[in-house]
Amino acid sequence: GCGCLIPLLVIVVLLGAGFYFLVIQAAAAVSVPAQLVVLSPATSLTHGGRKNPAQSGALVHAGDSVLHDANGRPLVQFQDGSITRLAPGAQITLRSADFDSKGQRSNISISQQAGRTMSTVQKLVGGNAHFTVSGHAANASVRGTKFEVIQNADGSFRLKTFVGSVALSGTNSVIVGAGQQWRLRKDDLDAYI
Repeated sequence: GCGCLIPLLVIVVLLGAGFYFLVIQAAAAVSVPAQLVVLSPATSLTHGGRKNPAQSGALVHAGDSVLHDANGRPLVQFQDGSITRLAPGAQITLRSADFDSKGQRSNISISQQAGRTMSTVQKLVGGNAHFTVSGHAANASVRGTKFEVIQNADGSFRLKTFVGSVALSGTNSVIVGAGQQWRLRKDDLDAYI
C-alpha cells in the first residue's frame, strides 16, 4: 500500500511543477532588452552604473540610460519593431520592456530626462499593452502611433502627435490627436498650441 503512494505522489508533484513552469510562467510577461543602433558616434550607454561609449547592437536593459552629445544620433529598437529616436542632447532611461511568450508587447516604459525623442510605436494587439514616455511634467501613453516628446531643462514638456493619438497625463489628462501638440509646465496640462 504505502510503497506505491510515494512514487505516485512524486509523479503528481513533478507534473504540477512542470505545468507551472512550462505553461503558467510561459504566459507571463518577460523583460526583453532593446537594441541600440548608433548612427553616428558620441553616444554613451550606462549599464549597472557604468557609463561607456555605445556601439550599434548593444543591448539596452531595464534601468539602462542612453545619452549622447550634440553630434550623436542613436535610436532604440524594441522586439516588436517600435523605435525611439533620440535627437542631439537627449537622455532616456529604459524603465521596462516586457513582452509575452508570443513576442507581443506588454509594457514599454521610458523615462526621458532631457532633450527630444521621436517614437514610432507598432499597433498593439492586446488590450492592456502600453508604450509610455515619462518626462518631468507628464506621461505620454500610446497604443500604436508616431509622436515626439521634448523635455526641456526648465522642466517643461512638449508633445507633438503625428499619427494616431496620445493619452497625455499630468495633473489632468487629455488625448492629443494627429496634427496637435501640447506644452506642459509644472505637472499641469498648460496649453494647446
